[in-house]
Amino acid sequence: MGTVYFTPILQATNKKGKVFCLAVDDNQKYTVYALCENYDGQVRGGIRKTWRYVEKDMTIEDAKKLFKRRVSR
Repeated sequence: MGTVYFTPILQATNKKGKVFCLAVDDNQKYTVYALCENYDGQVRGGIRKTWRYVEKDMTIEDAKKLFKRRVSR
């Protein structure tokens, strides 16, 4: 699994406390990411935070709709 570099455009938290990010990559494709927290005994504190995509390679209009829908929950 390789490292993905993205430029965040918007970041927001929904009512449940889940963090989402709307981002663009180097190829001008838009992606919605969610911040996930999982147990990992190898890191300090035991919780590893990673960005995982909800959906990727979208147009800006579709990405904004999905981001708005996820944040409004």
